[in-house]
Amino acid sequence: MRQSKGFTLIELLAVLVLLSVVALIAFPQVEKYISQSRKDANQTEISNIIAATKNWEADNRMKIPDNGETYTLTLGELIDGGYIGEVENHETNAKMSRSTTITITNNNETYEYKVTIS
Repeated sequence: MRQSKGFTLIELLAVLVLLSVVALIAFPQVEKYISQSRKDANQTEISNIIAATKNWEADNRMKIPDNGETYTLTLGELIDGGYIGEVENHETNAKMSRSTTITITNNNETYEYKVTIS
């Protein structure tokens, strides 16, 4: 009886089928983690924008809204003032628009910040 030195076609096909099944199971999970990571990175960028806005407020006390009022500035103003650098939108892999707005609302001396990405 002669002994073969390689794999049979059936063995190779079985391995390919097994790898395909593993890939079909793993790919959606990997895609989900990548998508969540992009969302988390964007949230971090928004937190950085809010921190830069607070620094801007310290230098621009006259523009801080009175109770019940709002003030809106743009990301471009923060960049031009040196409060933050260019910001990346991780979902689109492009720089965030300089026309992105940051709205500051004063509710009884409690400030709320809303970033609207444009």
